[in-house]
Amino acid sequence: MIDSTVRLTGSGYTVTLTDSADQLHRRPGGVGWGMAPVVNSWFEGAGDGARLRGVRRSQRTLSIPIDAFGDSRAEVEDNLRQLVRVIRGPFQVHVDYLDGRSYWIDATYDSGLEGVYTAAPERWNTMTINLKCPDPYWTSDAQQAFVIAPSPADAPFLPELAGLHVASAAAFGEVVAQNVGDVDSRPTVTAHGPGTGLTIAVNGEGLVLNKTLGINDVVTIDFVDGGWTIVDQTGANLYPYLDPAPLFPVLPPGGSVVTASMGDTGVQSYIQFVYPERREVVY
Repeated sequence: MIDSTVRLTGSGYTVTLTDSADQLHRRPGGVGWGMAPVVNSWFEGAGDGARLRGVRRSQRTLSIPIDAFGDSRAEVEDNLRQLVRVIRGPFQVHVDYLDGRSYWIDATYDSGLEGVYTAAPERWNTMTINLKCPDPYWTSDAQQAFVIAPSPADAPFLPELAGLHVASAAAFGEVVAQNVGDVDSRPTVTAHGPGTGLTIAVNGEGLVLNKTLGINDVVTIDFVDGGWTIVDQTGANLYPYLDPAPLFPVLPPGGSVVTASMGDTGVQSYIQFVYPERREVVY
């Protein structure tokens, strides 16, 4: 029994690839669900052999074999058009498991849907779509979160945290955060004033924001479109207020000691971390 379903979402549309010979069927034989491709950097000197200088993951290529079924040529065509609507622009591939877990990856169509007639075009069409995934890792729909706040911490959690796994609030200080994924996870951090000298570090390395926050001020640190941003509640860039050479928070796999603090805080002050699990392999 197959206990996972592949779902494609993009441009406001969704198609689910079935495991039976109906509509859009995902055939066996897909490629690219395991380890991401690597690029090894080698140094070769005058002596024998070489030394490995570094390894990085390159973009992932996904190949998904698909059959389109229908009771007529028009129905086969309609299923193909539904698929094209989803993957015409950048979209997401989701893997949904029966136990409720779900992982997604950004993708862009590369080739495979040019169109080839089968022996029975009025009932069936077959193809293998090839996709490029700029970020080679899968991201969980579920988020983990924790809050660091002054003690006693009587500030309520935000409403959108209701569905998250939230650890106990702690005094301003340190929390051991667990990343159960295969690779680094970049948390979204929000700091709520009042407070001064916001300081955040993971395993002893981090950043300091030299700015006074009022009672209604919120600082958000996030990784967006391949780069880090730090803004206030109006969207204004706060990067100029950082100490030189800041290191933004990244949680490696396993446990990490996260420290966070502000001076001159009030009962409304707290710092919230929200981060997803990221995997290299789904199966």
